[in-house]
Amino acid sequence: METDNYVYVCVFLISFAFLIVSLVKRKERKKYKTTGIKTIGIISEVILEASDQKLYFPIVNYETLEKIEVMKKCDIGTNPSLYKKGQKVTIIYQQENHEEFIIDDKNHETIEALFLIIGLLGMLISGFYLIEFYTA
Repeated sequence: METDNYVYVCVFLISFAFLIVSLVKRKERKKYKTTGIKTIGIISEVILEASDQKLYFPIVNYETLEKIEVMKKCDIGTNPSLYKKGQKVTIIYQQENHEEFIIDDKNHETIEALFLIIGLLGMLISGFYLIEFYTA
């Protein structure tokens, strides 16, 4: 039974990490939407990076208000890829640093919501079992 507790503690901590990542990304998205500059970008390439798992990262090209061309890899990768080469996407970038951007679409908002749900459910379920164990 003691081994089960370690599993529940690990699940709780991993779920907590999912929750934190979700909240940080949601706060970042809100900041970009209130202070950023919206423009249209084009997916110039989708690259596959394989470490522990295979993830596809879009490379986005966009032009700033100052007519500066930016080509940058998105920091969120998925499998399967959510984007295709040549696809137009809405970009929000920061005026102070043109290379800091987010892709403004429902796909990224859905990923953030999934992280939130996974985090909350994992914490709730593992927390329930841990409370049950320590109060018994």
